[in-house]
This record gives sequence, C-alpha cells and structure tokens, in this order.
Amino acid sequence: KQWYQRRVRGSSVGVAMPSQAMIDDAKAFLKTESTDGGGNVYDHLCKVLHSVLENRPLNPVDHFEDISRGVRAAEAVERELGEEEVRVARTQSQLFERSNSEDVEPEPEDEVEMPLPDLMDIAHHFEYAGIGLG
Repeated sequence: KQWYQRRVRGSSVGVAMPSQAMIDDAKAFLKTESTDGGGNVYDHLCKVLHSVLENRPLNPVDHFEDISRGVRAAEAVERELGEEEVRVARTQSQLFERSNSEDVEPEPEDEVEMPLPDLMDIAHHFEYAGIGLG
C-alpha cells in the first residue's frame, strides 16, 4: 500500500493520504457481492447512513447496529417480494404520508361546483310551491 506525506509550507506533516488507486481498490472490495446474495457492504452502508441522516436519532452511535439490522430486514423483504412489487409498494406508501402542506386545513370554498343537482334544495323549492309527490 502506498502512503505519502504531504508538505505544508516547507514542513513535512505526517498525514497519511491514500492514493486514488487505493481508494478505488477499497471501494471495489466493499462493492463485492456476498456469496449468499445478500448485497454488498458498500450499498448497505449507504442505506444505513441514509437512514441515520433522514431520521436523525439523538444518539446515532448507540442506534447504529439497530438501524443496520432494520435495513438488512428491509432488504430481505425486498428480495422476497421482487422488484415490481417493491416499486408499487413504495409508490403507494407515498400516498399515505402526510406532508407539511396537508397539516393546514383547507379553506372551505363558497361556490362549489356540484356534478349532480342538489335534490334536497329542489325538493324544498317544490314543497314551498305546494307541489308534492304524495
């Protein structure tokens, strides 16, 4: 492995900096698929970190292993269901999520266009005119 020292203003600073080749080699190692078809370390870490950044728990170090187990369980369910079912489930789950704009109650509209006539209003007018059905 190649490590080098970086020079800062003429003095040698003992900061170990990996080369781009070493970074690429490490990344390729992390992207190696597992033998049981369970994915790779790189993708799993990306999902765990995404979950930590999205949920922002109070003590992420304390919950890291639990989050990792949850991500692994979700990945196992995804493998069982299949890609199409997972895509449909994710799309449909967005329908049930509440956004900030939905927290405010909508203002009632004064003039609501109704596709069908208001039968109770029409019956009231007929009764007022003395016309009855019975």
